[in-house]
Amino acid sequence: MSGFPVANVALTVVHIICAYAGSATMYARYTVLRNRQSEYVKTHTWANIILLALGLLASQGYVLENNFPVLVFPEVHIAGVLTATVCASAYTLINTVISYRTPEKKDSRFTCHVRLVISITTILTLALDSTFDLIFVWIIQENAQIYEIINIARVISEWLSTITFYGYLATFVPDLIIYGFRIPKNMEEDCFYILPLLDDVEANIQKMEGS
Repeated sequence: MSGFPVANVALTVVHIICAYAGSATMYARYTVLRNRQSEYVKTHTWANIILLALGLLASQGYVLENNFPVLVFPEVHIAGVLTATVCASAYTLINTVISYRTPEKKDSRFTCHVRLVISITTILTLALDSTFDLIFVWIIQENAQIYEIINIARVISEWLSTITFYGYLATFVPDLIIYGFRIPKNMEEDCFYILPLLDDVEANIQKMEGS
């Protein structure tokens, strides 16, 4: 463990936990969209599956980016950066569009605006992150000061993009609070999907409005 400081190990664990929590949130979001009435959100099953796949790939990209240092594993790190840039940008943007197409009683306009702002911020920080990472890998270390400035900018944009992306996923938490979920006990049912109980949905909405 001498080559791996405790802080690095702790950050690695945090990143992995965030990736798992983010993936679970994406799956719950996928389930919510899957079970909403077709007249509210016009999404096809295959499109919803692709959206989920983009989100999971984005999480994987962040794991590679944050846990494989660019100086030690440049190829893996850059692959993670590019994967996160493409998939996370697409995931946040498409989900924001879906939110705006959903009636206000499902997704309030305030929530939609918040998601739009966070989505744009995520895309911008990811663009900066990928740009600084590519420059940092390809630049010749002739000027130490410029090299250090680019490295600092790279680290800052990397953390900002990670925070904003998982912050975007946090906006789905109210949906998960409103929905009551159950796992089907009958193995003949679709046991890989979590199905909402409508009575629980109504009760949770009334509880939230009352509080």
